[in-house]
Amino acid sequence: MGKFAQFVKWTALVAVVFVALVVVVTLSIGWWISRQFDQRVADLRAAGQPASISDLAPEPVPPGEDAAVLLRQVAADTRAFVDRAYKIYDLGDGEPSEEQLAAVRDLIVTYEHIFPVIHEASLRPQYSSQVDYSQPDETVRSQELLDNISGNRAFARALRIRADVLSAEGEREEAVQAGVDLLRLCRHFDQEPALVGYLVALACRESGIDSINRTLRDGVVSRAVRTTLETELALHDDMAGFQQALLTERAYSLDAYRNMVQGLDWLPPAWFFKRSAVAMADQMDQLYAVADRPSYETEGERAEMKVAAADHTLLKLAWPSIDATWDARDRVRANLRCLRILNALQAFEEKNGNEPAELANLGLPIEVTTDPFTGEPLKWRKTDAGWLIYSVGRDGVDNGGQFDDATDHGVAPVGWQPPEEESTDDEPVDDDQTVAP
Repeated sequence: MGKFAQFVKWTALVAVVFVALVVVVTLSIGWWISRQFDQRVADLRAAGQPASISDLAPEPVPPGEDAAVLLRQVAADTRAFVDRAYKIYDLGDGEPSEEQLAAVRDLIVTYEHIFPVIHEASLRPQYSSQVDYSQPDETVRSQELLDNISGNRAFARALRIRADVLSAEGEREEAVQAGVDLLRLCRHFDQEPALVGYLVALACRESGIDSINRTLRDGVVSRAVRTTLETELALHDDMAGFQQALLTERAYSLDAYRNMVQGLDWLPPAWFFKRSAVAMADQMDQLYAVADRPSYETEGERAEMKVAAADHTLLKLAWPSIDATWDARDRVRANLRCLRILNALQAFEEKNGNEPAELANLGLPIEVTTDPFTGEPLKWRKTDAGWLIYSVGRDGVDNGGQFDDATDHGVAPVGWQPPEEESTDDEPVDDDQTVAP
């Protein structure tokens, strides 16, 4: 019995020592990983970069310079206008009927007070997001962000509806100006945080591009309007908002990681989340460094980042969103460049009475004539219906200007469909032209 008691005693002692060692090792690993996380956050802040949602709060903007102050004044009426207009005519349903146009025209008269305010807001030099970054409740704060973004979409839709009606009435110059106002607002909307905010700003740009393209196809506009349009389009080509979106996405993600492990730093799952958070912060630095470059220049670097992300499940799950945003940015950049070329081509024809021999004659910067997906010249040619200008898209295959399935991207005559024989790279069309390098 004495030996058994001694055995139990030693077994219990070994068990206690073992548990103590496990606790010590667990706490040490947890402390070490937490220290890495905290140091990474401190490094970001020391570099002047946001490391939490509260860090995203903008510097105070004088009310007389803040576009958001004006937009907030007509936000409710703008939403009401868009809701009522969409019950009459959905932008996705094709060309409106005369009855629909008349009904929307009457609605514009009812809400005519919102458009001068939106126009003035588009001209203001600054914009401060209306998200309350001091809100401690993540759910409430996220809903504020989504509401803010939804409101921005309403402003874009209101301008698009007005532009469509103006264009249908033959008021092309006013319609183009409404499209320019929309693009100006998009530069403000780039200040909204996170990738979702940037994606909405890109979508609003695409609406503006489509609206202006349709109007320019309808007839001649003045040289002054064309100059205004070119000036605005030139401000969008660098797509600097993407880098801002990456930095703010990181701040949101770091806060999400903190909330996942709050009070549980000593548990192994916390190690997993904080280790992923440090890896995410490092990768966002790498992405930021290359985000101002086109896809074709960064494919190798991004592929290496994805391989490194495979060791971090949460980071790996973020990559589809990053890729989608990268592609959307280059698609919109391609469309913007194609619209600039269309504007310049039409201006050249109106002035000279003939087509240019090459696009170098238009005086546009060389990068404007370059496909952001491939680095090759953008495609352009004159069809019976008008100018067709496009990018071959992510797959690098020239589908003859096939936009319906998003294989190519650009601007085309309204209702354009490429003839079947023109939609392959294997059988080049003799009259295809490319932008001269």
